[in-house]
Amino acid sequence: MKLAFILLLVLFAVCFFFIDFLPKKYTHRICSGRNWRRRFPKAKKDEIRRFLQIFVDSFLIKNKHRLKFRPEDKVMDIYRAINKNRTIDALETETLVMSIESEYRVELPSYLLSEKVTLGELFAFVTEKSGRTSKRSNC
Repeated sequence: MKLAFILLLVLFAVCFFFIDFLPKKYTHRICSGRNWRRRFPKAKKDEIRRFLQIFVDSFLIKNKHRLKFRPEDKVMDIYRAINKNRTIDALETETLVMSIESEYRVELPSYLLSEKVTLGELFAFVTEKSGRTSKRSNC
């Protein structure tokens, strides 16, 4: 019984680290850094990367994909695409809200928790309302 549990944990670890759960819709994209810079010309590259790092960390997405996401991407569309074949919810959206609120020291209003909110809208809110960049300066 104990050996079976250990093997199950090892299998889970292998799946998590070697299998990419992000749908091809996102993995086949080129870097979206230009999209972010056009939409937020005053934002520093590092701050955009930091925000996207918070997002991919919350959604358990590999770091190499963080710049595949665009400002117009809806958070819930990404959530649904990732969880399409999963039977367990990893509380990605809840983790994202908590991480953003902690990192930027702001409270997200209810309208930013809707089905239609985009990554760009979240970024605009946190950078404007916090009056500063995130508490971490590096990606």
